[in-house]
Amino acid sequence: MTDTSNLTGSQIIQAAYPDRYYAIPDQAGSYVQRVIDAYSEAIGFHTLPAVSSMIALTSDQYSLSRNTLKIPLKNNRLAYPLRYYATLDVPARFFDTWDMSDPSIIPDVGNLFALTVEQWQGKGGASGAQKAMVVQDGQFIPYEPPAIIVPLAAQAHSELTDWIASQAAMATAMGETFTDDMKSYVKAVNAIADGSDVTSEKLPDRPTSIMI
Repeated sequence: MTDTSNLTGSQIIQAAYPDRYYAIPDQAGSYVQRVIDAYSEAIGFHTLPAVSSMIALTSDQYSLSRNTLKIPLKNNRLAYPLRYYATLDVPARFFDTWDMSDPSIIPDVGNLFALTVEQWQGKGGASGAQKAMVVQDGQFIPYEPPAIIVPLAAQAHSELTDWIASQAAMATAMGETFTDDMKSYVKAVNAIADGSDVTSEKLPDRPTSIMI
């Protein structure tokens, strides 16, 4: 048995509680009931629970936990030790795992990417204006959606029904006709649209001379 006769009060507490910060589980062991600073003068030594009944916290965990009482536990440990996480989805979803009314919807911690406080705040925190982000090669970076590639035949069809159709309507209204360059352009675009031209990789350039 350790001789504590020559120890000060704070030394006795530190000998009994090797970690300064602790979480006290609720009776069901499902959530953290409260967190304490065992070395605080505001807490009397004789009011402290047994160290074996508590969960040791780092100073960072203690600091993060002081504004929430919804910290889920699993097997007498913090289910999500680092509080802020991103999923591996593209783009990522985000969880403040210590402030959830229903923690059951959170993926297992092994399938999440832990975020620093700075990363959490940088992507918008818990606000509705969150940035689209993604976890890629171990980095948490802005998500850039892939460019939408419109098939060439669809581009040609759109050109026929939009720009070419509007030029034809204007020519009719003005009593004019298409130039040879414009007629060749219409034939080329139509061939791409109906599939008879399978070699072109882009639409031809629009002619500069349209009507005569």
